[in-house]
Amino acid sequence: MQRPTVGGKIIFHVKEVDNNTFGTVTVNVQCGSATGTIVVYMRKPVIELTKISSVTSAGVGSTVTYTISCKNSGNSNSVSTVIKEKIPTNVTYTANTTKIDGVGPKTDVADADEIEFSGGILTINLGTVGAGVTKNVTFDVTVD
Repeated sequence: MQRPTVGGKIIFHVKEVDNNTFGTVTVNVQCGSATGTIVVYMRKPVIELTKISSVTSAGVGSTVTYTISCKNSGNSNSVSTVIKEKIPTNVTYTANTTKIDGVGPKTDVADADEIEFSGGILTINLGTVGAGVTKNVTFDVTVD
């Protein structure tokens, strides 16, 4: 006796419930008397930015070093990661002082490195930030 064949395709559209949901979603399926479980792995980067200064107060002419930490606490890589830092009006960005993970200083012009400073905005191209990875960016400003 030959068993009947059942063919076809089931498509599940798994929608994120909220912005903090990632991990796994389990879907129980039943087709006639056959049952099964499908596990869908949800993957996404979760970027956390923290900015601290090297001092709590500074006078005119003082140099202040800022550190921006970019942490990916998600379970997937963040690709093409870019930070745009607007430099406050009461300080002046110190040219060519930006470092990424201690490497640098980088130049401030649009070129092959990861940094560009233009129009009061420091653009930092971190590229891929892997899951569980933190990248640290430092730069100096002078108090006006």
